[in-house]
Amino acid sequence: LARAWQRAALRLRIRQEDALAALYRREEGRAAETALPAERLLRHLWKRGWAEPGSAGWRLTRAGRVEAETIIRSHRLWERYLVDQANVRADQAHHASERLEHVTTPALRANLDDALDRPGTDPHGRAIPPPN
Repeated sequence: LARAWQRAALRLRIRQEDALAALYRREEGRAAETALPAERLLRHLWKRGWAEPGSAGWRLTRAGRVEAETIIRSHRLWERYLVDQANVRADQAHHASERLEHVTTPALRANLDDALDRPGTDPHGRAIPPPN
């Protein structure tokens, strides 16, 4: 029972992080390639104080932006690392990075940043958010 509870909590955390990242990407102007999360999940983010409905649709709050930037930073650092250090093609690095972003600790993020000499962009030319 405890193991099932842990898995359910992990699935919820990953869905929340994916929703935060989707809102962040939409705010970057990448709405066409980013599907909006389900209304139920958006309302969950609202209860946590991470997103709010607005006249132009859902948007990140200040606290939500901090959380989203952490996820996006992890994702883009992993993409940069996979391309630069592991010789993974840029078009293939995204999928692996989507999984790795959810298990990246602050210490690992700092190690990636150091190993890559603090890159400013991912392999696709998108800005890597600065550390929070």
